[in-house]
Amino acid sequence: MKLLASDYDDTFNTYDLEKNIRAVKKFMNDGNLFVIATGRSYPQMKKDIEQYHIEYNYLVCNDGALIFDNAGKVLYRKDIEQYLVKPIIEYIKND
Repeated sequence: MKLLASDYDDTFNTYDLEKNIRAVKKFMNDGNLFVIATGRSYPQMKKDIEQYHIEYNYLVCNDGALIFDNAGKVLYRKDIEQYLVKPIIEYIKND
């Protein structure tokens, strides 16, 4: 079994999107795993996945902060600790 992980925007989702979808489907039908890794949020990705009928085994969203299986079940979640949020916002405001 092999595993293929791909960024979504400008890597998997290009002018060849339909060709990429067919190639990944064949790859998965051969018993391999396909992972989409993206900075996008789950709702943003779900829209494209449903629109283009994209198959995948795992979906890594928010730059790794959330990982889902192909049924949308959260397998991993890492939130920013609350005590860090305010200093980060203040840093960004002052930059």
